[in-house]
Amino acid sequence: MADLIQGHVRHPAVGELVCGDGHLVYQGDTFVLVVVSDGLGHGVSASDATKALLACVEEQPGLPPLDLIQACHQRLKGTCGAAASFVRLEAEQGTMIHAGVGNVEARLITSGKVQRPCPAYGVLGERVRKFTTETFPYQAGDLLVVHTDGISDRFELKPEARHRDPQALARQLAHEHGKDYDDQLLLIVKEAP
Repeated sequence: MADLIQGHVRHPAVGELVCGDGHLVYQGDTFVLVVVSDGLGHGVSASDATKALLACVEEQPGLPPLDLIQACHQRLKGTCGAAASFVRLEAEQGTMIHAGVGNVEARLITSGKVQRPCPAYGVLGERVRKFTTETFPYQAGDLLVVHTDGISDRFELKPEARHRDPQALARQLAHEHGKDYDDQLLLIVKEAP
């Protein structure tokens, strides 16, 4: 498995002591799993929902994204719920598989274009219209950017962004597009080619 290069920014909303957004990056033998969760609202209840979701993922990271997101949906019942994005990168197969619910956005920046998967409507732990996955071409060296709605999605990234340092790019995007009144998380992951 190739080396992973990561960058991330995570801040609670102004006035809060804990952040309701969280992430997990798991490197398996043949895949990388990236999960970003945004507990509804902010504060302790949002943080608790995100912790429950990430604990569920840690128990079974090898599950396909569709099965994993359904397991998390069951686990979050009785919490405030969460929006989340589940991304499985498979460089050997040349695929990125995405499953998502709510307003956590993922973007895959390849040498040719930017792919933006569409998450399902709903809230994990409450109600989801329909769970689905999308598959895109992927190779090591492509840049995966995943962020919660505490970062505005009104930024453009071109294929040249693949060559930027992920931590410097994460800081820049959060600085320019972060919303102080909401929890913020922006994660960038790249497998070294």
